[in-house]
Amino acid sequence: LPVAYDDAFCAYVAWPLAGQRADLVTPVGSDGATPRPLGAHLAISETGETSGYLSGGCLEQTVAAEAQSVLRDGANRLVRYGKGSVYFDVSLPCDSGLDLYFDQDLPMHLVRDAARARSAREPVILETDFERHTSNLAAVTPSEPTRSHVRGSVMRTVMLPAPRVLIVGGGPAIGAIAQVLAATGFELDIVTPDDSVRADVVRAGLE
Repeated sequence: LPVAYDDAFCAYVAWPLAGQRADLVTPVGSDGATPRPLGAHLAISETGETSGYLSGGCLEQTVAAEAQSVLRDGANRLVRYGKGSVYFDVSLPCDSGLDLYFDQDLPMHLVRDAARARSAREPVILETDFERHTSNLAAVTPSEPTRSHVRGSVMRTVMLPAPRVLIVGGGPAIGAIAQVLAATGFELDIVTPDDSVRADVVRAGLE
């Protein structure tokens, strides 16, 4: 799949900014077919909140438990699931294998820079070295591949700003459309001559 807006990473960024520890879990290698591409994210807070998904249900509970262990230990971790894993009781579809990197130590300056980039709607690359356990943000260049990819031991995840939709019109359908789009992660600009629609939009916090 092509690179897309990553709501899980945005959730991860929000937790440290609010003073809460969290894990960012990233697929960095695969052996066979997997539901999510390399560079997808699952964010897990220290209180057990989650955002994103990796496997459509067959891994999430195990990964959430591993994430809490990583947070307790205070050390990043690379874990193989499925084919070739020490966790023989956890299987993936089609006998595939998946390498997940658990990062509980993104530096606060990187978190703040990521938040600023999202606010400014600037695409960025999250570079994660899963052998040296270091991360940094880089700018997207015209020559950058359009997919997240691995170079050596570095996962380069290209992250785009949230899609933005302009809604123009009036009537009760505008509010309903806005709620559906907002729930699926779109940012909204709403232009309407209808005072009641405008009031509903403001009341619902959709603009």
